[in-house]
Amino acid sequence: MPRSQRSALRTLAAATSIAASLALITASQTFAHWDQPSYRADVAPGTLAAGTASTVTLTVTQVGHDSSQFVRSLRITPPASFDLTGGSGVRGSTALTVAIASDVATIDHVGLDYDEGETQAETAVITLQVNVACGVVGDKVWTVVARNSETFGGSGHDVAQVTTSQLTTQVKRCSLAFATQPKSAAVNAVITNAVADPSGPKVKVQLLDGNGANESQSGIGVSLAITSGTGVSSASLGGGTTDSTNSDGVAMFSPTIDRTGQNYRLVASAVTSGIGSSDDSATFDISDVAVVCSGSCSGSSQQGDTGATVSADSNGGVLAFSIGIDNVDCNNSANKFYEGSSQALTFSVTGGTSRTLIVMKLDKSSVTKSFLKYDVCFSSPNSSFTNKFGKAIAAGDAGLLPFCLNPLRNRADPCVVLKWFDRQGNVLLKFSVPAGDPRAKI
Repeated sequence: MPRSQRSALRTLAAATSIAASLALITASQTFAHWDQPSYRADVAPGTLAAGTASTVTLTVTQVGHDSSQFVRSLRITPPASFDLTGGSGVRGSTALTVAIASDVATIDHVGLDYDEGETQAETAVITLQVNVACGVVGDKVWTVVARNSETFGGSGHDVAQVTTSQLTTQVKRCSLAFATQPKSAAVNAVITNAVADPSGPKVKVQLLDGNGANESQSGIGVSLAITSGTGVSSASLGGGTTDSTNSDGVAMFSPTIDRTGQNYRLVASAVTSGIGSSDDSATFDISDVAVVCSGSCSGSSQQGDTGATVSADSNGGVLAFSIGIDNVDCNNSANKFYEGSSQALTFSVTGGTSRTLIVMKLDKSSVTKSFLKYDVCFSSPNSSFTNKFGKAIAAGDAGLLPFCLNPLRNRADPCVVLKWFDRQGNVLLKFSVPAGDPRAKI
C-alpha cells in the first residue's frame, strides 16, 4: 500500500477514535447530569395534630439549570393514614390543576424553569387539604416525585431531588380524657357519675385530637382499668368496661368493683394503637354499703368477727360505710391503753342534720370478757369531744366514748347509748354521733 494511503488510514482511525471518545464523554456527562439534584421540595407546617383536618403546603423549587432536568410534572404521595380531600396549586400567578385519586396528588404542566443568568429560581406551591386519623403519631414522610415530561404519565425521566428537602411531618397523638368522673359506690354496684346511684349518669371518656380538643371520630375501642397502686390490689373491675366511641367521640361505661377500698382511680386506654391513655380519674371509694337516703336510711355489713348496722336521717344525702378498710387506735395514756377487739367501722353520712345511730357487734367467738368491759374507740376528723375519762380528744385523734347519761343533753357530743349481750352471746354496743363522723371500733 502506498505511503499516502497508509497515512490517510491512520488519520481516519485517529479521528474515529476521538469521535468515539467524545461520544462516550458526552454520554457520561449527560448521565451524570441527570443524576444531579435539580429541585427542592419542602412541606409546611412541620407539625400536625392527629384527629384534625389540616392544610399542608408543599413548595417545589427548581434549582438545576439543565432543561432536561426541569420539573414539568409532579406526583405527591402523603404518609399512610393521611386522607387527601382537596388541593390547588400555583406557579407565580399561574394556577395549576391538582388531580387527586387514591390519596395521591398529580400535577401536570408545572412548567418550572431556571435558565442560566436568572437570579431567582421558579417555584410551584401546592396546597393540600388533609385529614389525619386518630392513631397516627410520630414522624411521617411525604413522597414527591418530579418528571421532565409535561404529564406525569408521559414519556420522560424522573428528576433528581435535593437530599436536604424537608418532607417530614411530626404528628401529635390523639388521647383520651374522662368527660364524667366515676363517683363512690357500693361494692359490686354500678359506678356512675352520681355517688351511690347505680342509675346515675354513666362514666364517660372523650376522645381528644392531637391539640387536646374534643374529637368526633367514631369506632375507637376504649377500655377501663383500675389504676395500678390505687384502691385494693386484689380488686377486679367488672361490669361494662369496654365500649367504642360514638359519633361524638364518646365511650360510655358501667363498671363495678368487687373489693371495698379507698382512693380508687380508673384509667382509660384505646384499643387502637397510637392513641394516648387518659390521665387517671378522680379518686373514689368502694364501700360495703352505699345508699342514697330518702328521709332516713340504714344498712348492715359483716366482716370476720365484726358486724355493724348504721341508721341516719339524711334526706337526699348518702350513707356509706365499710368494715376493715381503715383503723382507729385508743392504745394510749389518754384512753388508759385500751386495745380494741373488733375491726374498724369507717362510715359517713352526707347532707345529714340529725344524729347517726350505730350498732356494732363483736362475734361471740371473739368475746373474752363481760359486755360491760367493752368500749367504743371513736375518732372524728371534724370535731373534738371529751372521752369517758374526762380527757379532751382533739379532732382527728381517737378516744373512748362516754355513756349518754342524758341523751337530751350535750347532743353534739358522741356517746354510748347501750351495751348488751344478745341471745347468741355476741356483744353489741349502740352509740350516737353527729352526722358525718366517720370511724369507730370496739
